[in-house]
Amino acid sequence: TQSTWVAVRARASVFAWKDCEALLVGKGWMGGVKAKGDVDIMEMATVLHDAKCPPETLSLVLQAVESPSDRLDLAKKLGAARVVVDVMLAQKDRVALQSFRDSLTKSSEGWMYADHALSRTNVKWKN
Repeated sequence: TQSTWVAVRARASVFAWKDCEALLVGKGWMGGVKAKGDVDIMEMATVLHDAKCPPETLSLVLQAVESPSDRLDLAKKLGAARVVVDVMLAQKDRVALQSFRDSLTKSSEGWMYADHALSRTNVKWKN
């Protein structure tokens, strides 16, 4: 709604990231994250990114995007490496995850997160 839009932008302008999280996401079924109300969560993620929110806040908001393919595309666009890795891990797509890891700066936080995900032995990769 418009009131949520205005409130998020106002809180983001003063770097009140926890307030933004509280306005946008809530607990979903089985402890997951879901968008509150009828907010366009993808647009809100872009607004928060443009306001230079911390990666943790952006990751939390991106988790509320229901479609994994939309979440993956937006996370790539916004540079949220952890979310990209988590989606690829859930999809068990080793080839895409290796390609994504190789596109990152070696030894960066995102690269190490992707590398750790690839070394997990409990994942039955589809490729």
